[in-house]
Amino acid sequence: MAGKRSRAKEKVSKPSRSAKPARLEKNPGNGAICLVLNSSRKKSARFPLEIADSELSRTRGLMFRGKVVPILFVFSSPGVYPIHSFFVPGVFDAVYLSGKGEVVEMFLGIAPGRPLICPKKNAAYLLELPPNLTFRLGIKTGDILEWRWNSKNG
Repeated sequence: MAGKRSRAKEKVSKPSRSAKPARLEKNPGNGAICLVLNSSRKKSARFPLEIADSELSRTRGLMFRGKVVPILFVFSSPGVYPIHSFFVPGVFDAVYLSGKGEVVEMFLGIAPGRPLICPKKNAAYLLELPPNLTFRLGIKTGDILEWRWNSKNG
């Protein structure tokens, strides 16, 4: 990294403290650079993050891709959202979050071809990550995650 990035260029998208799920004010665009913070463990990682905030993008998820990429699923309302791993390119982790950014449930090391991964708790978000990012952020159930956006060129 050539130097420090200006905080003025970062758009903070902190999870809402209300009962309703936090909404992204504006989709920063797929591949926008995101700083994900695990404020419970004082760890962070910066990487391109796709947003799945439409029915079509949530349906596609990781299917038919060349590799596992980080995706943040934004659901229209909190609920139980099962997933599968058919047609995904590799192992990934699924991190379910409340509208406040609290990790409510996790499924680690999901291999391709699993027919049903069914959470038991309501979630407003789902973060699908390559396992190395989950490990790097030290994510555990009960942690609070937040995200800050930067443009690719910023």
